[in-house]
Amino acid sequence: MSKILFVSDIDNTLIHSFKHKRDGDVCIEWKGDFEQAFMSEKAFIMLRDLKVDVLLVSSRSTELYRRLKLPCNAKYALVSNGSLLIENDVINDCWKAESEKIVSGYKSVLIKLLNEFADNEHIKSARLVDDMYLFLHCREKDDVQFIFEAVKRKTKLPVMTSGRKIYVVPEEFSKGRSVLRVLDFCNTKYDKVICAGDSKVDASMLSVCDVALVPDENLANMVKNKNILVCNKADFSEFVLEVVSEYVNGERP
Repeated sequence: MSKILFVSDIDNTLIHSFKHKRDGDVCIEWKGDFEQAFMSEKAFIMLRDLKVDVLLVSSRSTELYRRLKLPCNAKYALVSNGSLLIENDVINDCWKAESEKIVSGYKSVLIKLLNEFADNEHIKSARLVDDMYLFLHCREKDDVQFIFEAVKRKTKLPVMTSGRKIYVVPEEFSKGRSVLRVLDFCNTKYDKVICAGDSKVDASMLSVCDVALVPDENLANMVKNKNILVCNKADFSEFVLEVVSEYVNGERP
């Protein structure tokens, strides 16, 4: 039997926000008493019953990741866009020390950008996530391109957008590099790595896997991979988990 690794983004890939809640959805994240994020019941059951190694990869901070109650036993999770590795629910100190060494060369630039844009009238919130990368949340969708271009003029660091969110992330913390880094770190050989993601922030990791699962042709066109499967269902998470299950069960080559 092939040894498979399922690598997945979390938000809008496996889960969706309360804004898109449907009847029968299962809550998997709370902010205090408020129900924050959900999965369809079908996706919840499929993820719970999936017999495969799982690596979760998220731009979420450690704190926000730990709010999740996902129904899978993922030994490893990459958070803060891969700059931190959670192993058996504990931050790996060796990984963190290496990331701190990497980010030290960019810290002054990140802090300068934070100070410059934090009080911008178009910015709803701004912060250094786990002290590793800069996150800007624009007030309106129409503000994103303006802020994106303004940030790009100020730094040579990679700048990415997703919805109303802007990320300034050292290249070493791209999701693609981080996935390759964790594969080397874990020293485990897999016959196939299947990766799912929903935005351009995920493009780098979708490009380094054997099979890339994406929600639409727009993202497919950003991914450098010969084996891309585009969602053909209304629910992306259900499509992803069905495809992974088919590979695990030997129904796909």
